[in-house]
Amino acid sequence: MKSFTICADGASKTVPLGIPENYFVTVAMTTQAAFEIGVTISDSDETYFCKKRQSIEVLPIITETFFVKSDSAKMTIDVPNSTRLDARMEIMDIKNEQEVLISRTIAMVAEDSNDYDYNDLQITISAWRSRG
Repeated sequence: MKSFTICADGASKTVPLGIPENYFVTVAMTTQAAFEIGVTISDSDETYFCKKRQSIEVLPIITETFFVKSDSAKMTIDVPNSTRLDARMEIMDIKNEQEVLISRTIAMVAEDSNDYDYNDLQITISAWRSRG
């Protein structure tokens, strides 16, 4: 498990995703937070996903699909009204016999204050090699 904690006014963090070029991606995101939380997935040329949500209700979930056009996609989490961002992230890879990545799933939960329930942000990113 990877984890990080940011303590600063306007807590923000960028994480490289390690998704290969031309992989198909699905994103599902929700929040249960008093603060607005923004998530952007982009590379140096394109923004694929840019959503903000402020709600203590888990539904509706935000979803998006796209193909990444480079292998440098990154996710930025931004909580401008928070002074603390504490996240836990797991990555699951499925590879073939030649160790080529077939699928990568990234699951993250985050806490934007100090009640440690880790339900303020939940995001799942799944990418797979859709073309041989």
